[in-house]
Amino acid sequence: MSVFTRLILTAVPMAVTWTLAWFGVFCFVNAYVEKALGQDSVVWTRLTLWFIGGVVVWGATVAELSAKIGRRRTLIGAMGLSAVLFGAIPFVTEVSVLGPLLALLGVMHGVFFGVWFPFVAAAGRATPGRAIAGTQFVFNTCSLLAILVAAPIMQKEAYRTLFLVCGAVMALCTVAFAALSAKLDQGTGKVTSIWRLRRQDMGQLFHGPFLWIALAGLLLEPFGFHTVNQLFPPLARNAHGMGEGAITVAVSVTRLPALLVLLGLAHWIDRLNACRCYGVGLLIGGAGTLVMGLVPVGQGVPLLFFLALYYLGQGTVWGSNSTAVNRMVPTDLRDAAFACMGLILMVSLLTVGVVHNRLLEAGFTLANVFVISGLLVVGAGLTLIVRAGGRDFRDPRPK
Repeated sequence: MSVFTRLILTAVPMAVTWTLAWFGVFCFVNAYVEKALGQDSVVWTRLTLWFIGGVVVWGATVAELSAKIGRRRTLIGAMGLSAVLFGAIPFVTEVSVLGPLLALLGVMHGVFFGVWFPFVAAAGRATPGRAIAGTQFVFNTCSLLAILVAAPIMQKEAYRTLFLVCGAVMALCTVAFAALSAKLDQGTGKVTSIWRLRRQDMGQLFHGPFLWIALAGLLLEPFGFHTVNQLFPPLARNAHGMGEGAITVAVSVTRLPALLVLLGLAHWIDRLNACRCYGVGLLIGGAGTLVMGLVPVGQGVPLLFFLALYYLGQGTVWGSNSTAVNRMVPTDLRDAAFACMGLILMVSLLTVGVVHNRLLEAGFTLANVFVISGLLVVGAGLTLIVRAGGRDFRDPRPK
């Protein structure tokens, strides 16, 4: 079995667990909070702040843990903890308890950047871009299928069954990942966490290209990603009259454009300007987010079309942003760079959640929030596209 094939197979259980711990929160837990617990969108946005805040804390912690016990063991521990937490959700009926539980569940997204991406890049050896794009394709395929399979249960609002089954699946995935990942290369260089960065390391890490990626891309990217994940279900439900089952199917099926893009990037990303690809993805995704807010009330079909347009752009983002970061830093700083990438994204996500909450409390509609967020992401995409042709990004391909 080739290394790439084994890596792709290993990505499957990881992807299923991550999907349930991330998109499961924004789809399944969102429906549980609003339908079973009877809470509104304002309460839900507060809960997402707990979740994203937990991701930020985990993101700052797991790289150091990885440096001590290894990337593979850290990933196995995160998957096992997520399985237990997800199975506990239907037994929680108090919002005050659900918030801290969601913060703990943020562990999977914490390891996603600071541990999983360095693990994949190391296993990918000479073609890290292909490895990253290939595993991102697996992640999005598993996300599509996992959410689609759960749609019938969502229609019945059998939340206890849904969460218990998902917890059991995550436990099985933990065992499968442990077995499949045993023979993969975890990297021979040192693991430098963000807590062990020296002044010289900081200078190498935060040089021109990485700084532009962080400021023009990572800080503004969540205004599209978090807006769609957090607010598409209530927008579709409240403004366009879609049912829970239809929303779940829409969130999964409209990801197909992202899969097609990732298939292409898996073949070409190591020969492309990853920074420019990142900017193009942000531009397309931002346009999709913006126009979703302009769709007239009750027009579900156009809404889904622009959701698919968003995922077309987001697929480009998923297949290029990590490769762009990986190219801009020395190999021994890879873990710290990805941890910084995750922290920047999560702090931005937390900020976006606060902004959304304030806008909704101030009387802005969900559609207004989509338009504002989309405009910011379009601006980010245009900035990166222009900057990618300048001196800093003249030739970002590995030598």
